Amino acid sequence: MAMVLFNLRNLFRQTSLLLRRYFVRSGTQTSLPTTHGISLNAILQHLPRFRRIQRTDLCFADRVVVYTQNSRYDLIVVGDGEYMVTGGWFDRESLSPHRVRINGCTWGGSMIWKETVAAPGMCIEFDNRVITSPVRRVLICRPNSPSTLGSQRMA
Repeated sequence: MAMVLFNLRNLFRQTSLLLRRYFVRSGTQTSLPTTHGISLNAILQHLPRFRRIQRTDLCFADRVVVYTQNSRYDLIVVGDGEYMVTGGWFDRESLSPHRVRINGCTWGGSMIWKETVAAPGMCIEFDNRVITSPVRRVLICRPNSPSTLGSQRMA
């Protein structure tokens, strides 16, 4: 029971920090305080506006371009939960293109959202233990889209 309470407290703290960072940076008018004392109701109220890309949102050959604080990553969906990645750490280590799985996204701690591929303010964790700097912007390019580029900006 104590571990569950600790995990809930940790989730609450990390979520409130993320939301504060996300809404303050985006310039969105919000009732969230920018100092201490964010409530669980405020988090739940603003969570639907939090844009994130989930595994179920992506199809085979979709391209996800992720701009982090320090790098740019190009991810192409190649299979069930598998991606071909270039850019960032993989380019610096001369491993591009590299086939990886994404464990999920974190706020820099041990709590991970397993179904999330990318979300502004969060760090992407790859299965080879590489963790990106916080995501700033995400673009999705769909090859089967009626438009020429088929891109959709997500944050």
